[in-house]
Parts: sequence; C-alpha cells; structure tokens
Amino acid sequence: AHTLSDSVETFIFNLARGTGSKGLTGIPATRKPGIIRPLIDCTRSEIEDYCRENNIEFVTDSTNLTDEYKRNHIRHNVIPELFKINPSVVNSIAKSAEILSEESDFIEQCAYGLIDKSVAENCYSTEAFMSVHPAVRKRALRIILGEKMTKSVEQKHINLSEEAIISEK
Repeated sequence: AHTLSDSVETFIFNLARGTGSKGLTGIPATRKPGIIRPLIDCTRSEIEDYCRENNIEFVTDSTNLTDEYKRNHIRHNVIPELFKINPSVVNSIAKSAEILSEESDFIEQCAYGLIDKSVAENCYSTEAFMSVHPAVRKRALRIILGEKMTKSVEQKHINLSEEAIISEK
C-alpha cells in the first residue's frame, strides 16, 4: 500500500525533475475510479513497527533495497540527509504537499472556468486568455493540450502556446 513515505518520495522526485505545483501534491488518498489509499497518512516505518508489534508478516520487495532506481536513491540517501536538517521533514513535506494541492485545485478550477468562458467554434478567445493570471492561463493550456495531444504535455508545449496567444495581442 502507498504510504506517507511514498508520497514524500514522489514529492522530492518530482521537485528534482522540475514539476509545477500539481506535481508537488504527492500521492492522493483517493483517485478515480475507486482507488483508495487508506495508509497514505502513515509512514512506512509506522506500518512496519505495527506489523512487528502485532506479529504480522510483511514482504519487502528486494528491488527496494538497492539504489538502482532513482526513487530508492531518494529513500536511502536524500531523505536521511533531510532528516538531519529537520527530524520532522516527512510531516513538513506532507504539509507543503497539502497546501500545494489546495492551491493547485483552485488554479485548476479557475482554468476550467477560463476554458468554459473562452471557448468558441473550434477555437478559444485569446482575449479571455490574456485577461487572467499566467498561472491560470498556463493550467488551462495544459488541460486543453492534454485533451488534444497524443503524447505527454511538456512545459515547452505550454510555453509555445502561450507565446502564440501573447503574439495575438
């Protein structure tokens, strides 16, 4: 099961990759359709301690023991270094992820509102796009491109689309 430790690793992994606020929200407790992560607020060590105390057997995937994967490198090397700076780093990152999740949800809500008010026949109003904060405009572009593109939307696609909108001004 995904844990708070996994969510923090995801946060750090995405931070290192250069993601936006949506990528810094960690692993959600629920995901459609019907995926629930009941242990997402517990750390891996809390779960392992509970299992040991209650004589519950658990399995550790052997691939988790090496630094062959970037996520494991974060788990074995980066997080222990962050613990030296702040022993509550897992809870601090979880708190940051929660704040970023709320802010990201708000921007997304605004972006969908922009899309709804700017859509015309086979196009979008550049005037409407220019009337909003760049964060909302870029999120709306990410949503639109995500619906139209067959490959993953990258920041360069958003930047090029935004440049096209600005040049229409």
